[in-house]
Amino acid sequence: MSVADAISRRLKHMSKGKPFSRMVFAPLGSRAAVDKALSRLVESGGLERIVRGIYMRPKVSKYAGRVRPSPLSVMMTIAKANGETIQIHGAEAVRRLGLSTQMQVVPTYYTSGATRDIRIGNAVVRLRHVSRDRLQQAGTNVGTVLTALYYIGKDGLSSQVAFKIITVLNRDDINRLRNCRMPVWMRSAVHEAAASIANLQYAKALKHAINTFGNQRLAEEWLRRPCRYLDGDVPQDVIDNPARFQAIETYLTGIRHGVYQ
Repeated sequence: MSVADAISRRLKHMSKGKPFSRMVFAPLGSRAAVDKALSRLVESGGLERIVRGIYMRPKVSKYAGRVRPSPLSVMMTIAKANGETIQIHGAEAVRRLGLSTQMQVVPTYYTSGATRDIRIGNAVVRLRHVSRDRLQQAGTNVGTVLTALYYIGKDGLSSQVAFKIITVLNRDDINRLRNCRMPVWMRSAVHEAAASIANLQYAKALKHAINTFGNQRLAEEWLRRPCRYLDGDVPQDVIDNPARFQAIETYLTGIRHGVYQ
């Protein structure tokens, strides 16, 4: 089977309107043969060339006509083909965390690759090279929190802001954040915010337990003992885990209503 036939066969199983790199066909033949086959497909209308090295199967909507891929999807395709790590920009991170309402005029992302602008038609996506420290946990909630902390900076990070940021993370994510490389000032802020969250959760659970068992002594004793409903876990040891905290609340409510003994 020729390189052109192999590419055409594989294309039939690829989604229309979704960008892809020429590198997906690299195993099918030499670079020259692959490029020649792709060029002929573009000339025949079987493919669209979006930017250098990035293509897609044409897609037409009866309402909007020819469908163009989003600049973000093209950027992510290019980055993946280059082996780059992509992280959202700090300005977008603080917006997602509810600390700002300002939208980026030009979508901007951090990258492990070169600083550059990617143009798709009239749209532009901006990539800015940053250190590896700012790219840790990219594409996760932890990565969003980390890049927001860097963006806010030491002078702008109050204890209240740090607490609000950390509350979006569960216990496992907080531990992942703690394992990231970060400046001393940031590590201190993360530690204090995590401790505040744990203390707040304990206070809520203690209040609920007092209302359930009638006094603080019994409530504190219950919080220190293994609980069968929690698979043998000690309530106060898992109280900073959102799922386990909810289980504690559910169990205490059940006791008050006679569901559990």
